[in-house]
Amino acid sequence: MQYKFRELPDLSGEGKRKVYPKADHFPVISTDELVKEIANLTGFNAGTTRGVIEGLVDRLTSYIEIGHSVKVDGLGVFYISLGMKDGVKAEEIKSGEDRYNTNDVTIKKITFSADRDWVRDLKKRIVLEKVGDVSEIAEVKTTADERLAMLKNYLKEHAYIRVATYAKMTGQSRSVASIELRKFSEDASTGIGHEGVRSTKVYVLKG
Repeated sequence: MQYKFRELPDLSGEGKRKVYPKADHFPVISTDELVKEIANLTGFNAGTTRGVIEGLVDRLTSYIEIGHSVKVDGLGVFYISLGMKDGVKAEEIKSGEDRYNTNDVTIKKITFSADRDWVRDLKKRIVLEKVGDVSEIAEVKTTADERLAMLKNYLKEHAYIRVATYAKMTGQSRSVASIELRKFSEDASTGIGHEGVRSTKVYVLKG
């Protein structure tokens, strides 16, 4: 597997720049290509192979939609993740049973948790190869203070903001936007806080 190093902008203004590795991905393998490869590997014909894949997708859908997690041995577990719809804060519907409303809840994503043995085997098999020189993520033209002001103006009209929205608003990459939002939330003087963890994490104005 080939990878490149990316260099993050110096958000703190301290002259310190961080570098991180990023996989250099190849094109996505299509279902047709997958069917052909599996058929050649197993000796099944293409029609049977495609039917098994379609059957797996159908059963995954049927079980997950009623609340089951589905484990595929050697691959991992598929399960559903719920969350609040945009504009709804969790604490707004906590104070009484009568305030819980299914219209406030939405399906955020279908999550896949890889089998540990599979991941361990992949780590042993993958050969990493660095390609190219360190590439720098472009600096944005606004200052941190200007972006903080933009963020506060946005949060005066919205209950919260996600990393993706902030990245689009400021012209930053998601990774840089995530780092900056975290820095804002860790600095009490900014008036920015956060709620939730990981995929449910959002940023808010402190009361």
